[in-house]
Amino acid sequence: MGYLIELSFTLKNLSNLEKFITKFLDNAEKNKCDFYYKDFEIIKKNTICIYNINFNFEDNIIKFIRHIRTNKKIKIDFLGINDKDIIFASKKYLHTIDKNIALEYLKNKRNGSLEKLSPSIYQVLKY
Repeated sequence: MGYLIELSFTLKNLSNLEKFITKFLDNAEKNKCDFYYKDFEIIKKNTICIYNINFNFEDNIIKFIRHIRTNKKIKIDFLGINDKDIIFASKKYLHTIDKNIALEYLKNKRNGSLEKLSPSIYQVLKY
């Protein structure tokens, strides 16, 4: 089972971009990520850096999420299992995906079925 997390941060107000990126990528590798790739997006004159990071094991992604949560500049936009089950999606992310998928996610969130996909990951995301 694979877990994919999408992170984003704005390049604005980052004094040392290389150190910032190296710190969380080192932590991803320490937690045995399989692969990662980055992309850039420009929104209203702000450059947003987006990283997609894949993990094979739940324990590894939980440790990584705990690390990411300590940095307020990094936002978690998406977390899913096997590219089909969405555990978490930010409002920004929901606006970029197919409307039917977004509505299904919101329905599952309301009825509590997201927590059943991975209770331990869901708990880490809540705090």
